[in-house]
Amino acid sequence: MEDAGYILEEIDFAKVNPATGPLYVEGAQVGDTLAVTILDIELATKGSMVSSELFGSLSHKLSGSVVQPVEIQGDRAEIAPNLSVPLSPMVGVIGTAPAEGAIACGSPGEHGGNMDTKEIKLGSVVYLPVNHDGGLLSLGDLHAAMGDGELSGTGIEIPGKVTLTVEVLKNSKLPTPSVLNDDLFTIIASDPDLDKAATSAVEKTHQYLMSEHQMTDHIASRWLSVGGDLGVSQIVNPLKTAKVTIDLSWLK
Repeated sequence: MEDAGYILEEIDFAKVNPATGPLYVEGAQVGDTLAVTILDIELATKGSMVSSELFGSLSHKLSGSVVQPVEIQGDRAEIAPNLSVPLSPMVGVIGTAPAEGAIACGSPGEHGGNMDTKEIKLGSVVYLPVNHDGGLLSLGDLHAAMGDGELSGTGIEIPGKVTLTVEVLKNSKLPTPSVLNDDLFTIIASDPDLDKAATSAVEKTHQYLMSEHQMTDHIASRWLSVGGDLGVSQIVNPLKTAKVTIDLSWLK
């Protein structure tokens, strides 16, 4: 949608948010974990944003829909005349095939999917479960920039290319989906209820501290109160996504 005259109401939303894949990963077996390292994100020169009465956290405050073409100019994106923001490329959709059934690319879950988590960016290592042999990895929904929450319903949606490597981890006890950026480890959970998504992310982090860092349940609880940062990835998809980020350097 690079044309400001695009009629949003004519979109077939059953076909939005396509992903590239599935990619069969040799050696990946059920119960393994994929470690996906994002080596490069190459953006196109044009993207788009939308504000609409049809979706987004402010839809009830808006009348009609506006499609805004976005020009990439150096290290910034112009989201309105004389108004630009710095680029911060990230991957909105990345996941493996779910354990059962089919899940639309527009929805997140325990398989990953449309998590819209801005920590998934250049240099990240994303950990995903293998529910079927080969993992069946897919990704897409690139954003030139997006804030926590994806409040209007879109980031700066943009075409692009992602270069990555995939490693198969055997007998891994890492929680999934999760993402590592240097020492910052972000554990992700999704649920139709944002409060439940947040609770799930906290519980997964609590279990990780006990199993991988030999903390008791009470010690892990207290550590999380000072070392865990609870955040919101997005509130606009069928399932809402929450996250807890911890600094692994505190545990060395």
